[in-house]
Amino acid sequence: MIVYTIEDGKVVMTRAERGAADDPFATFSEWDGAIDRKAYGEL
Repeated sequence: MIVYTIEDGKVVMTRAERGAADDPFATFSEWDGAIDRKAYGEL
């Protein structure tokens, strides 16, 4: 698995840490509110 970020207009790809790909809250910080965790935590 890979993770990518955009830095200074360039795409930087790195190896994903184990388990990080399964946590949407780690990937999408806009879903990191208490209401979101309650609503989507069991998915």
